[in-house]
Amino acid sequence: MELLNFGAFVGFILVNLSVIRHYYLRLRERSGLRLMTHLLFPLAGVLVCGYVWMSLTMKAKIVGFAWLLAGIIYLAVLTRGFRVPPKKLEFEAS
Repeated sequence: MELLNFGAFVGFILVNLSVIRHYYLRLRERSGLRLMTHLLFPLAGVLVCGYVWMSLTMKAKIVGFAWLLAGIIYLAVLTRGFRVPPKKLEFEAS
């Protein structure tokens, strides 16, 4: 169960960081309520999720990072050392 939490909290942290990057840094939406919704709330989310993530057991962190490393190695092999872009998933409309 903790391995699932490892990935989920990493995902939540990255989503919050992407909100800050996109809206606050790139689009420069920083005035009024946007300061709260584009910086302060996502930053609070990063801090809370980071705190919970840090409280996971060492075993969960080791297995989680090992799984992440396996994924990076697999991607490196598929892309011939990151020189070839990975294949895109194509979905047909039904």
